[in-house]
Amino acid sequence: MALQRMEPKLREVYKTDGSWVDIVAEQMDFPLELNEQLQDIWKGYSEYVTRQGLKSDPNQFVAQFVDENFPGL
Repeated sequence: MALQRMEPKLREVYKTDGSWVDIVAEQMDFPLELNEQLQDIWKGYSEYVTRQGLKSDPNQFVAQFVDENFPGL
């Protein structure tokens, strides 16, 4: 994944350790439980689109999630 390749640069820029997920969560002040909540939301989305005969699209999921939860970005 491209973001994993960014980890060294993120660690350098923000002078911290951890995965890219940890670094972004820290910088965005996300609550600790957000990662688990996102996984649950993704699972629900995936199950829904599968029932509709469609394929889960991570890019569409992220775009929709950000649009709905971070409208100012």
